[in-house]
Amino acid sequence: TTTTTTTTMEKETEPPPNIVSTPSSASETTTTNLEEDLSSTKTTPKSTTTTKSTPFTILLLGRLVLQLFLLLCGTLAGSLYVVRHFGDTQFTPLLQRLALGEYDEDLETYPEFQNDYTYYDRQCGAAELLERQPHGADDLKIRPHWTGRQAADAMLSYGAVTMANVLRPDTADELRRYLAQLHERKHDLPYTQVFFNSIDRWSLGLGLEDHPAIGRALREVGRHEVLRTTLEGILGPNPALVELSTLTSMNGAEEQGIHTDSDYFGSSLRYGRTFLHTYSMFIALQDTTDVMGATTICPGSHYCANEDLEAVCLGEYEDEDDDDDEEVEKFPKIAFEVSTNGKIGPDGLFKRGDAFMFNQNIWHRGPANEDPNGTDRTMFILTFASRRDAPIEGDVRRQPLGTYYYQRWNLWSSALYDLPHAGGDALVQPWAALRALGLWIWDTSSTSWRGAQTAGGG
Repeated sequence: TTTTTTTTMEKETEPPPNIVSTPSSASETTTTNLEEDLSSTKTTPKSTTTTKSTPFTILLLGRLVLQLFLLLCGTLAGSLYVVRHFGDTQFTPLLQRLALGEYDEDLETYPEFQNDYTYYDRQCGAAELLERQPHGADDLKIRPHWTGRQAADAMLSYGAVTMANVLRPDTADELRRYLAQLHERKHDLPYTQVFFNSIDRWSLGLGLEDHPAIGRALREVGRHEVLRTTLEGILGPNPALVELSTLTSMNGAEEQGIHTDSDYFGSSLRYGRTFLHTYSMFIALQDTTDVMGATTICPGSHYCANEDLEAVCLGEYEDEDDDDDEEVEKFPKIAFEVSTNGKIGPDGLFKRGDAFMFNQNIWHRGPANEDPNGTDRTMFILTFASRRDAPIEGDVRRQPLGTYYYQRWNLWSSALYDLPHAGGDALVQPWAALRALGLWIWDTSSTSWRGAQTAGGG
């Protein structure tokens, strides 16, 4: 009985299998639901935070866009003010200075210039020019020991001077070879490079980017002490470069008529406060004899406002008695071919690398090139004028009328002190163009070299 009872009790105390498993399933279900509730609870705040941050982000972006818009408007308004102020104070006065109006044939000038009649209307005859004649070619030569004042006196007396060894022979040769290649395909060159041409004469514009020889030639020009002293004695400190080109007289070229590069009615001859004095420099790229057509000049004629001096300069001039129209005196030829070997005529020689610089008011011409060896005569040309620091500061006179000046835009504002660094830290953009507009006054060239040159004076 006892045994039976115990067994029965054990059986009664054991839970039925289905009862035992049910609480476990319920517990797992409860746990799962609890985890889902917790997960849902944790997720809900994140969703709420994102929802709340969206308006704040939009507001922040809106403020940023508004500030950028206001900044842009302010910058635009400031830029317009600067441009207008610069135009009113710089370019408008400059353009007013350049206004020409209509040419008056009776007055033989522009009426706008009549209030600037600073020079008397000097009409020259042969006798007057003969008084100014040099004794020989050496009188035009600038000596290495001369001061700027002495060089300026020579230029003022004769209207032209010569200087030796401005270019090294190898530089002149390399530049000439490059130009000879251009001449072979001259008819294919762009109009921006050929600015004057005829059957037998070609003028080409040059740029630093064209060939390394050009930069080397400019550096040698800028470092030539005698040239620097001469230019600064004539034009003042650091004169401006207003032309960089070349002129070739082909073999067989006919002679030019004698002429000036500046019109007598549109230059400093009459209007010294309106027009600059400009000086062109021809550097021979080969030894040039008189039969090759070395440039002919009429010394002293740069003071003359004659409409035509051909007869006077070339020895075709005769003084006549006004009463009986009889010939009184026939004057000899005054003009002669430039040379740098001290001789004039058939024995004269304009040496390779030497320079001839002249006032553009002087009467001159290119003779015929009749060299029996078939050599072309090529010259490297630079033209200088007194410098302006900004559009209406410094020398604000304009360049003379009657000629052309080839200078590419990337050489604007170039000056003598920039040339020693051509191809380096000078004559580069955008600073050169900004300097030309007066918007950039910092000097990009070597201040040590510039200071030394300025101290040298002249």
